[in-house]
Amino acid sequence: MLLKCVLNKVSKITDSDILIAISKHLHLSEVPLEIGKEYIPYGIIFREGLPWYYICEEETDYYPRPHFGGFFEIVDSSFFTCWRLNWEFGIHPASILPKEWSTNDLFYENLINGGQIEQAMFQRFKQDIDKEFQNMLRI
Repeated sequence: MLLKCVLNKVSKITDSDILIAISKHLHLSEVPLEIGKEYIPYGIIFREGLPWYYICEEETDYYPRPHFGGFFEIVDSSFFTCWRLNWEFGIHPASILPKEWSTNDLFYENLINGGQIEQAMFQRFKQDIDKEFQNMLRI
C-alpha cells in the first residue's frame, strides 16, 4: 500500500461530521506531513468508522503515528502479507495490523513508551513491509 499526502491542515476539511469525528483524536490544526510526499502505512485503525494510517513521518522514526485517512489519497491499495484484520465488535476498534501487533492490546503503548521488544518487532515489521513494497514495484 502506498499513500500520497494531499492535505495537512484540519481547516481544509469541510465536512462537519468528519471534523466532529476526528476532533476526538486530533488536537492539532496542522499535522507534520508533507503535501505531495508518499508514505507507506504500517497499519490501519478505524476510529469513528474512519481510517487512520500508522505512518512514519521520517525514515528514522522509532514508531509510526496514526494520521487521519482524509489527509491522503491511495496510490497503491495492495495489502501487505503480514497484515491481519482485527475486529471484535464493541471491544476494540477495527484494525489492519501486523499479526503480533493486532493480538497485543498493549503493543502500541509499549512501542511509544520505548519497550525494547516492541521496538525490535516494529523495526522488523517496518523492514519487511518496506522490502515487500519494493518487491511490488518490480512486478
